[in-house]
Amino acid sequence: MANYLVEVTNPNTYNLTNYPTRIDLAGYVAPGTAINVLDLSNNPLVFSLENSLGEVVTDFALWDTSVIWVKLTIPAGGTTQFKVVEGTAGTPVNGDAMFLFYDDFNDGVIDTGKWIVFGSPTESGGVLTASGTGTHAVVAASAYYFGGDLTLEMLAQYVGGRPLLELHNDVYGPGWQYAGFDNYTQSGFCIQGGIYNTCLTGVCNAYPGDWRKLTVKIKRGAYVRGWVGDTFWGEVTTCIPTDPLGANLGVVSGTVYVDWVRVRPLADQEPTYTINLLGGSTYDVTVPQSTMAVGDAKILVNGVDVALVKMIERIVDSRAKKASFQL
Repeated sequence: MANYLVEVTNPNTYNLTNYPTRIDLAGYVAPGTAINVLDLSNNPLVFSLENSLGEVVTDFALWDTSVIWVKLTIPAGGTTQFKVVEGTAGTPVNGDAMFLFYDDFNDGVIDTGKWIVFGSPTESGGVLTASGTGTHAVVAASAYYFGGDLTLEMLAQYVGGRPLLELHNDVYGPGWQYAGFDNYTQSGFCIQGGIYNTCLTGVCNAYPGDWRKLTVKIKRGAYVRGWVGDTFWGEVTTCIPTDPLGANLGVVSGTVYVDWVRVRPLADQEPTYTINLLGGSTYDVTVPQSTMAVGDAKILVNGVDVALVKMIERIVDSRAKKASFQL
């Protein structure tokens, strides 16, 4: 089994503290493999597993990708390192422990500890469904108002409707102020004192029937930025909220389905990372020849030449043999 060293770089000019950092281990760790995530002193780090829907799972058997989230503190312009150890099952945390706010709607009941409900949204089959005009489910102000700079994300699908992804400074009432993203018109917008101001208008490009990840990033006093999937739709530099914000998601018309929603701290630029094989990894090597003399053998891991090891025994049996080598 392999051990990997992951080095993460913070490209920003400020520290990232306990920042949920997304790491894709594809090509290194197979989906469903038991792993642990440790610092270089072998202390466990807080980590989560992401499935193919983007949801957080805590069971390795349900981990059908190689993506993890790790809480890291990374100095401005600097790096931090940690280890991923295969074959040893750590304790992945749920989305509530990883993010500022998280709901994947998998318990069959709208959590009123997280949401104040407007209209008649329902939760079933791991999905929040909102239909009609002006239906909203709003994050409870008493429990979930966020300071600082924020990233809000959700996976949504809509049929003849307009999903709203918003950050706002009260519970959907008079004098509200928010910035958000309307996927139907691809517009960034804010409301101050109940007056609708379009801050950015993109090309109308709806995706009815498709599941799309929507992202809004808010840096207070600086910008609102939005994405559909990995496609950047634009930036707003006016109408920037300054008050503590809650999250609001809903539908203007038609029907909207939401698979999950999460809120996390903002980084202007997401951390980058490299993954390398760490010493102490052990591999099984099959030797098909009836006889192999003592000599150098090349071992490839994931198609990469990682080391030259010395064969430690002469194999004289006519059957193929397996030997383990430690790098």
